[in-house]
Amino acid sequence: MQHDLETALVTHCAATLARKKPGSLFRHRYASGEAFTVELAGLRETLREKGVEIRVMKAENNASMLYVYRPSMLVNLIALSAVNTFLSSLGYQDAHEPEGYLDQLQSRITGAKGFPHEIGIFLGYPLADVKGFMEHHGLQYRCLGCWKAYGDEENACKLFTLYAKCKRIYQARYKEGKTLSQLTIANG
Repeated sequence: MQHDLETALVTHCAATLARKKPGSLFRHRYASGEAFTVELAGLRETLREKGVEIRVMKAENNASMLYVYRPSMLVNLIALSAVNTFLSSLGYQDAHEPEGYLDQLQSRITGAKGFPHEIGIFLGYPLADVKGFMEHHGLQYRCLGCWKAYGDEENACKLFTLYAKCKRIYQARYKEGKTLSQLTIANG
């Protein structure tokens, strides 16, 4: 049986499930908070076995902002000197582990009047593109796809194509009856 949240995970997180990017973010609406909590717990268990975590970043009015991520990929990303320096410049304290950084990001999401644009780092967007978006206020980008690219346009376009392909393939396989567990590539 296909569930609403499971379908949303396949739709919005295919590249993360395919181990092509460290994280994905989407908003999910639900009719019953209790049913959502039960379904979320089951899906967390299924994905955790494959090295994927689900974190509720914000919840209100029968909707949750869900961050689906691979801690192992996030560790490698945050360990990059340029990324760590960038996050530090925005006030992030060195947490030495993904959960510490995610706690800080979550605090910014729930407490901010605007959206913290550095979230692009946690979604695997290139640092140059995250910085460019912040510096140019979303204008003067080189190309547009999953995000606005300001740096390496060719690489960004390749990633946009890859992520769209992941989504198409995952949705088709899911529709054919593959389970979320079968679709999710385990950490190697």
